[in-house]
Amino acid sequence: IGAGNIGSRYLQGLLKLKKPCTIYIIDYSQEALNLSKNRILDIDNKIHELNFSLSLPSDVDFFKLAIVATTSNSRAKLIEDINIRYSIEFWILEKVLAQSKEEILRISKCLGESGKVWVNTPRRITPWYKEIKSKIRKKYEPLKILVEGGGWGLACNAIHFIDLFSWITDSDISKISNSDIKDWIPSKRKGYFEALGKLKILFKDKSSLLLSCSHEKSDIKIFIENANGLWFINEKEGFAIGPNKEIVNGQNTYQSQLASIVVTEIFETGSCNLPSLKESSLQHIKMIDAFLNSWNNINKKNESFIKIT
Repeated sequence: IGAGNIGSRYLQGLLKLKKPCTIYIIDYSQEALNLSKNRILDIDNKIHELNFSLSLPSDVDFFKLAIVATTSNSRAKLIEDINIRYSIEFWILEKVLAQSKEEILRISKCLGESGKVWVNTPRRITPWYKEIKSKIRKKYEPLKILVEGGGWGLACNAIHFIDLFSWITDSDISKISNSDIKDWIPSKRKGYFEALGKLKILFKDKSSLLLSCSHEKSDIKIFIENANGLWFINEKEGFAIGPNKEIVNGQNTYQSQLASIVVTEIFETGSCNLPSLKESSLQHIKMIDAFLNSWNNINKKNESFIKIT
């Protein structure tokens, strides 16, 4: 569900599955469906059956897997409607889960009991970050982490780094401070907004994460300080360098590469290493509350949801 930018990347990945599948690609926008069709033109697909549609299918009642890659608005209602209409064994949900605590709780109530639902914040499953974690976390100690850059989308992408460092520290969020968010501006996606400034996250093991985003576009730089010194991670150039000049080369894996790996693992084992809905919901709720409080304070409003995706 959702055939736009992210959904089309999922589709590219799904076409790499080794076992034949029937794949329904649903979007209420013909433009989005066309994007998905164009992005798979060069992919050799001889084994999968593809069904593109502007509406939910009426000729099927069971799906092995549902991937919800729509924008975040009204996602809770969409998931509730799909869950009532079809029997679905597994789910993958895109971030941001929803735009309010209430909607996140509705999604959790709808799907949370199954234990077969994951949220796509995938840095934790990339081989590169697995190796970086093994180098940094040789003993359990609080980490001091800084992620800084410009124009990288603090509101829409913060959850990626919150989840990554929750996983690296093996610790849940204790609290989030929004006092250094300076402004909210329209995002590139019409109808949504982005935050400028800093978001501070404290984990229960006393590790701290500072996410900093300025207006002017600049590459993300990541600094992680442990007892042995400072690690620097450059995602764009694909290297991490430690205090002893130790280098770990790698890269973030594209969604078009990850989809087939994750889905194959789910089909073969009934599980995967993405964060569960339960785990991600706890992160999302604290983050959404922090952003919503900032939005209302800065804009002198009293809204119950925050327009991020």
